[in-house]
Amino acid sequence: MLGGRGQGHRLGQYRLGPARLAHCMRWIAQAEMALDMMVDRALKRYAHGSVPRREAGRSSG
Repeated sequence: MLGGRGQGHRLGQYRLGPARLAHCMRWIAQAEMALDMMVDRALKRYAHGSVPRREAGRSSG
């Protein structure tokens, strides 16, 4: 038996820690890539025969 009695959960959590970090880093990279793609699309967008105004989404208050 590895570890003491009742320590199985603790050993499992210790072993899984680095995998959780790797998953988080991967999801952060995916979110950053999606944001970059959305910004690029918004800046290069062409709709209804013209480029939308940059101020169209801002409120005037």
